[in-house]
Amino acid sequence: MRADASKIVDPSARGRDSVRIHSKDLYGDGVLVVDVSHMPVGCAVWPAVWTCTPGSWPTGGEVDIIEGIYGIHSGYSNNLFSLHTDPGCMMPQSQDSKDRGSGTALQPDCRGNVGCGVKDTSLKSFGRDFNKNGGGVFVMRRSMTRGFSMWFWPHDSGYLPSDVGGGSQIIMESLWSQPIANFPPDRCDFAKYFDKHEIIINLTFGGDWAGLDELWQGSGCPGSLNWTINDFVDKNPGEFLEAFWEIRAMRWYEEVPVGAGGGRRCAAKRDAHAHILKGRGA
Repeated sequence: MRADASKIVDPSARGRDSVRIHSKDLYGDGVLVVDVSHMPVGCAVWPAVWTCTPGSWPTGGEVDIIEGIYGIHSGYSNNLFSLHTDPGCMMPQSQDSKDRGSGTALQPDCRGNVGCGVKDTSLKSFGRDFNKNGGGVFVMRRSMTRGFSMWFWPHDSGYLPSDVGGGSQIIMESLWSQPIANFPPDRCDFAKYFDKHEIIINLTFGGDWAGLDELWQGSGCPGSLNWTINDFVDKNPGEFLEAFWEIRAMRWYEEVPVGAGGGRRCAAKRDAHAHILKGRGA
């Protein structure tokens, strides 16, 4: 899936053609696995893989699994995992890193545009370094009782769990490493703030984040001191040859019973860190 990289756009047009796709179904509790070999990079680009309610944003919540801007150098190459909600959903303070995962916890308030985020400390999860290393696999676990957790493993790391990387129909969270981002339920009633969501993949040029003047002017992009970001996007199609997604697989897993005896005798009920889930195509 790619944006146009051939046309000079007339200033009166709607802008450069890009991509945005939505899942046909809505998803509740479960695990989303997204295996990506290439993500869009380039000056002014803002790619994302996320889930969101089809209702009136931010009511019903938003979950950002892959998000960042430009991806052109170390200053713009850390993936941001985040939640966005109506006022009232809070996370532990940033110094409580053990509760927020191995990444860098940002603001604790999940409300509105900024939301509550955790930034990956590795450059391999976003941008040119991600693409140069052959991409990787992102995982988001959603649970109204346990909260949200997110992982990333590069394809070349040697640490990618075999169940996740191999497309297994059964995956077990207890065998994975610590999440990079964790959003616990201690100070947020997730059932109140999150509805069932669509899965969305898109590529924006400029916009509320990538189009901020201070970020654009400090990016080092060609013409960033002389062009507005919209003029740059419209008049420089050759800058967007790498503005495309290559997604190897996307899978959705839901909790299933384990063992004899029937009912909902799941690993999750015996051990909060040992979930066994069954997959289907998203």
